[in-house]
Amino acid sequence: MAAVLAGAAVPTYAEPSGFAAQDRADAICIAVIATAWESLPADTTVEARLGLTGVLNYFLGKIRGRHPALEIADLYSPNYMASLQSEVASSMQRCVDEGMKMGLELEAAGRAMRMSKEGNTQK
Repeated sequence: MAAVLAGAAVPTYAEPSGFAAQDRADAICIAVIATAWESLPADTTVEARLGLTGVLNYFLGKIRGRHPALEIADLYSPNYMASLQSEVASSMQRCVDEGMKMGLELEAAGRAMRMSKEGNTQK
């Protein structure tokens, strides 16, 4: 990883078997989150850490849904993750936007479920 940050050439590694462009895009978002996680300040709240974990699980779930037999270790192999690092910075906003959109949708769904349970159908 230090070689990546220092600008050294990183050899490319084969995508996990059967991966397509969308799988790579989602894997890059996992690398974005891993990079963000590594730079979290020590005083980051539990809620913020849980939110980041939720977004990571969202992208992992997208990939796993398309590839149920995927070995997670293949996805998280240091060599494969290192091969994605050159695309982390340019993909950060896309990944953040998608993660935020999903988070807002889940919050809305949670509110709707609570209102339904309480017998209130207003939004």
